[in-house]
Amino acid sequence: MTFPRWRGRKKQMMKIQASAIAFLLVLLLAGCMGTASDPQPTILPTVLHVVRPSLVGYHQAVASLDRTVRETAAVQQLYAGALALPRQHVHPCPNNFGLVYHLTFLKGTSQLQQVDVQPLGCHWVFLSQTDSRQADQAFLTLLAHTIGLPSLIPAGLLPSSRVIR
Repeated sequence: MTFPRWRGRKKQMMKIQASAIAFLLVLLLAGCMGTASDPQPTILPTVLHVVRPSLVGYHQAVASLDRTVRETAAVQQLYAGALALPRQHVHPCPNNFGLVYHLTFLKGTSQLQQVDVQPLGCHWVFLSQTDSRQADQAFLTLLAHTIGLPSLIPAGLLPSSRVIR
C-alpha cells in the first residue's frame, strides 16, 4: 500500500534532482564553450641571444660568436619560422662537424624558448629534447640574416672545394 502523500513528495524530489542536474550540465557546457572560444594569449619574444661555440675547422680555428638581436619584428619572424618547421625523427647525419647555434628567445629578460640549430648535415633544429624539426634553406638564410652573418657556415670550417695536386 502506498500513501498518496509520500508519492507526491517523491515525485517532487525527483523533479528537483533532475532540475539540479540539468542546471549543472548547462553551467558545465557554458564554461567549456567560453574557454574554447576565448583566444589564448600568445607571448612573443622581443630579444634573441645567439651563441656559437668555437670549433676547430679544416684550415683554422673558428671563433665563437655571441650576439644579441633586439629588433623585435626580426626576432618574432625567426621565432615563428622555427615553430613552423616540420617535425622530424632524428637520425644520424653525415657532415655535421659539430657546428651548432644556441638560440635563446626572450620576452624582455624572461626566457621563452631555447633552440639549437645545426646548419650542416641534416639541418636539425631542436626546440626541446622531444621536439626536433628540420630546417629548410629559407629558415637558415633567415637566421643568418637576423644575426647579421653572410652565412651560418664560418670560413675555414669546411674543406675547400679545390683539388690539391
